[in-house]
Amino acid sequence: MPPLGKYVDLFKSEPLHNTNNAWQHWFMSALTIAMHYTNSHLKSATTISDLPVNTPLVSFLNCVRDTLKCGRLYKSFLRWFAEKRKKGISFSYRFTGLESKLFCWNFASLVQELLKVNTLSKGSVIKLHSLVFAGVRLRDAVSIYSRVEISTEQLNNLQILCQQFFNVFYLFLDGITPTVWTIGVAIPYHTRS
Repeated sequence: MPPLGKYVDLFKSEPLHNTNNAWQHWFMSALTIAMHYTNSHLKSATTISDLPVNTPLVSFLNCVRDTLKCGRLYKSFLRWFAEKRKKGISFSYRFTGLESKLFCWNFASLVQELLKVNTLSKGSVIKLHSLVFAGVRLRDAVSIYSRVEISTEQLNNLQILCQQFFNVFYLFLDGITPTVWTIGVAIPYHTRS
């Protein structure tokens, strides 16, 4: 038995923190697709305003700002794009409960914006549909594991939702990360216990 084995079992996965991490991970997957289809314009741009307004990244960011109402996330990306992107620093933003709530309500709007890109490959279309599937599963799971009182039926439903979230990332998206594993495995286990 590992030296920390008996103590690790005492840890509990905290709902809000894991929700924030999961939506942050979801957002980064969608952002990667938006940037991929704007790649030809990115090399010469120093700010977002240098990009043509009809590029996927600009449409995606306008949706983040206008539809999802995530102004802090939008401004943070603009700062990163202008100051740190050329230095090779990856974009990083720590989601709060507000962004998570807004993503639970409107995440599909971002995918709708990306589906408007007429040069999407079949693989990207599958990834976008997979993101919608994962987003629905995450939203529904969050609504269950954030509750104080949960019925046995809801626990069984949570197990299925979290497993499907895990499976879609494993099969169609960017694989298993600690965040995906926590939502897929640890959340149902700790919620049941």
